[in-house]
Amino acid sequence: MWPLAEARPLYTWYLMASKRADNELHSNEIWHQSSKEKTMNVKKLARSVVKGIGYTLAFVAPPLVVGFLLLMKANAAMTAPAAQPLTAPSLVPPAHDPSKPTVAIVASNNGTEITDLLAPYEAFAASEGFNVYVVAPKREHTPFLWGGVDIMPHYSFAELDQLLGGNPDVIVIPFIKDPENPEIVQWIRNHAGENTQVVSICGGALVLAATGLVDDGQVTTHQGVFSLLEKKYPHIQTVRGVRYTD
Repeated sequence: MWPLAEARPLYTWYLMASKRADNELHSNEIWHQSSKEKTMNVKKLARSVVKGIGYTLAFVAPPLVVGFLLLMKANAAMTAPAAQPLTAPSLVPPAHDPSKPTVAIVASNNGTEITDLLAPYEAFAASEGFNVYVVAPKREHTPFLWGGVDIMPHYSFAELDQLLGGNPDVIVIPFIKDPENPEIVQWIRNHAGENTQVVSICGGALVLAATGLVDDGQVTTHQGVFSLLEKKYPHIQTVRGVRYTD
């Protein structure tokens, strides 16, 4: 037998070792239980996410599909050729009021800047004080530059001449694709009488310069057109930093 003095420390060590083993076992059980719970929670979260995606698609997918089909249908309608293309006779110009001055906004059948034409058209038309017409060499489908939109001029040059029997009171010149178009240049030159105001808008100064009507005057234009205008017409005085010249 071991003396009591030697046995007590050994017994104490045994109790401590047994307690440590119990703690480790309990800890392992807790860890396994915790891991199992974590795994279950992850699976539950995954199922919730999948359900959420499913519910979302169930509500969102039908409108998206319908919207896509409608978009495709609209696109096909926009790009498909018209069954009955509009012709000049089917479009009636605004009624002419002889008591009002007439504004002729010039367009090119080869392409006209949309803002240069529509802005002055709206301004004059909204005043209700003018007859406002878009005129071009021919009365046929006339494109806007970079806009993908065609317009039908109210009158050809010849038709407007027949209607007025003289010169319009105002001629507005927007930027056009062919600023030296001889038919347009000549028509403006022939109709710029003493009682006719001639206005160029933005790059329309190139057309105005081609007519020779401002050889002794001042012009301004879009900042991107100055260099071309000065190169082609060095005898014309250009003015920068102003919105208009008179």
